[in-house]
Amino acid sequence: DLNKDQLAVAILGCPDHRLISSYAVTFQKLLAKPCAIMIFDKNTDHLQKMATVYQHDVTNPFPVKPFDIIYSHVLLKFIPKDKQYSVLRNSYDALADGGMAIHFLDEQDVTLLGDKLPDGWNTVALKDHEKELDQKGIKYFEVATDVTEFIPEKYENSVHGVKTVALVITK
Repeated sequence: DLNKDQLAVAILGCPDHRLISSYAVTFQKLLAKPCAIMIFDKNTDHLQKMATVYQHDVTNPFPVKPFDIIYSHVLLKFIPKDKQYSVLRNSYDALADGGMAIHFLDEQDVTLLGDKLPDGWNTVALKDHEKELDQKGIKYFEVATDVTEFIPEKYENSVHGVKTVALVITK
């Protein structure tokens, strides 16, 4: 509910504790509201002992909810393929009415064939996950981005996140 005085935002996976304040600033600017940011990560050793950080495996239901926004950036490729849908479902279940979960994926995560990406992580069977969402009556849409025109050609193949797909789940 964007009419609330403060929005609850869950970040799934965080590679560096320095990003936590960036997430807070970004979401507050985007939504023009104060945001309470909570970070959920399976391993929190790298995130220091901050009050807003929860050690939690997001393939399991969230211990705290509801959230207005749930956000992940290339998280699903780090999740075993047979548990990826559970992350999407748990995100939906943890949303407040009117909330949205935004899961960004690198384009190659969803377009490469096979089970593994070149870096050894997992591909994401996005169409299969969307089929499951359809079967459960869960609303979603995709947003594709391509910023290759802003990347010098010599770096185009070495920079991740140039082409992305966001799966946005709404409640």
